[in-house]
Amino acid sequence: MKHFRLFLCLASTVYATCIFAQDIRSSTTGFSFGLHGKFTDWTSTSNFVGSLDEDDPNGIGIGARIAYGLNESFSFYFGYAHANYAQNEDWDQYTHQLLHLGLRVNFGATLKSLRPYLQAGVGQHTMKIDPIIFGNDFSTLYALKMNGIGGEAGIGLQYFATPSLAIDIGVFGRFGNFSGITLNGVNFDPETSTDFRFLGLEVGVTYFLQ
Repeated sequence: MKHFRLFLCLASTVYATCIFAQDIRSSTTGFSFGLHGKFTDWTSTSNFVGSLDEDDPNGIGIGARIAYGLNESFSFYFGYAHANYAQNEDWDQYTHQLLHLGLRVNFGATLKSLRPYLQAGVGQHTMKIDPIIFGNDFSTLYALKMNGIGGEAGIGLQYFATPSLAIDIGVFGRFGNFSGITLNGVNFDPETSTDFRFLGLEVGVTYFLQ
């Protein structure tokens, strides 16, 4: 009888462990690392930018992010992304770089393999466009560099193939103004607002350290 009770106890423990492991389909707590590809579009209403955003408005790039989940609902992230907009015209350089950080709000629970999220943050944007023609001076080519701070917001969905590995797809909008502008390395004041708007689709994978 004693051995039978011991057997039942062990069997119950194993069964409970198996059920618990089967129930956990996702987890967003702790550190995670992600890589993604991105398709992005940018526009500006600034007269200084002119038609630059119309000549090659679409970019393709890659990015990486590190995050820490405080719990299943809230996580902080820091990331870097780079996109190339030189798709059609003959540019020496037409790129956008982004350093950003913020907060992601995860929905759903560990019993779900599909986890939607909302995201908001702030980022440092750098655009480099070379060469450009400035004003009526058609004899000189310039290298344009623009830096600025902007806010961001996005919505997305994660599919957890395993509790530690997720496929991530999201749509993001980033808005702000370029405040630091140089032409051929010399500071330049356009004397007008130089706003920007980036809209993008990002698809990638995220690994959670459990």
